[in-house]
Formats: sequence, C-alpha cells, structure tokens
Amino acid sequence: MADAQLSRVLGLLIVGSAASLALGGYLLYLNRMVPVSLNLLTLLAVVVACTISYYVFQANRVAIDVSTILGLAVIAFSASSRAHDSAIARFGSGTIIDLLDVLQVIGFYICPGSFIILRVIYRNRINLEARQSSA
Repeated sequence: MADAQLSRVLGLLIVGSAASLALGGYLLYLNRMVPVSLNLLTLLAVVVACTISYYVFQANRVAIDVSTILGLAVIAFSASSRAHDSAIARFGSGTIIDLLDVLQVIGFYICPGSFIILRVIYRNRINLEARQSSA
C-alpha cells in the first residue's frame, strides 16, 4: 500500500465508523429505542470521529495514535455493553433490529478493528509518512 493511500484508508475507516454510528443513532432516535441523552452522546462521538479523521487524512501521527486508542476503547465498550449484547442476541427479530445490528458490527468492530490491524501492520510506514507530512 502506498504511503499516501494508507492515511486515506485509515481516515476512511474512521469515517465509515462515524457514518455507521450516525445512521444507527438516527434509527434509534426515529424508533424511540434509546433516551435522547444517548443520541446526543452518539452525535458527539460522530463529530469527534469526523474531526479526528481530518487529521488522520493528513497523516498526523498524534491523530493516528489517538484514533488507535479510541478504536480499542470503542471495541472494549461495545463488547462489555449489555445493551449491545442484547441487541445482537435479537438479530433476526425484525428489519430495524437487524439493520441496527449490522451498523453496530460495522461501526464498533469492523472499522475500528481494521484500523488497529492496519496501524500495527504498517506502523513503520505510518511513522515515516507522519515525518514526511510534517516536514
């Protein structure tokens, strides 16, 4: 993978996660499945993710490191959440629940997990790219 493409892929993974969270939060809001406070927290998470993705696209090393930590935290949060576990357990019970489950897996596992895996595999290239973009 070329150096410039790596930052683009990492940034797109963050945007993909944010888009999944945004759509899932919107569906939860429309169907009144969670309190408004959780929808506001979801909106805040989407704004933070989109903001940090801007810096990741620019190969900012601090943003990439922070994104890695946040990716680990998101996976740990979702894996330990009773609400997320019960939602996955209800998979197959209806179209909205199924769509929310798919969005949950994309936003909380696939995108952050892929980001972390790429971050580890290409850590030397990320370090070099960050140095070149700051020069």
